Amino acid sequence: MFPAVVTTKDCAEEFRTHFQRSLRKCVAKGFSVEESFGIVWEETLEAIPLSDSEYGKLYEQLIAWAKQLHR
Repeated sequence: MFPAVVTTKDCAEEFRTHFQRSLRKCVAKGFSVEESFGIVWEETLEAIPLSDSEYGKLYEQLIAWAKQLHR
């Protein structure tokens, strides 16, 4: 049997899911979005590496998402 092929799209979606879950947990514990975003981003990036192109796309998308969470 062949090993599963992980596509860039799969990694991006896994990254997004992990990041959003982690940031929500920080906010639920009383931390602000502003103080948590960078830390959660770096921790998620260590766990789920991204290509340069996905990095840029997701960063912009997740900033927009976090601004909505902040409201």
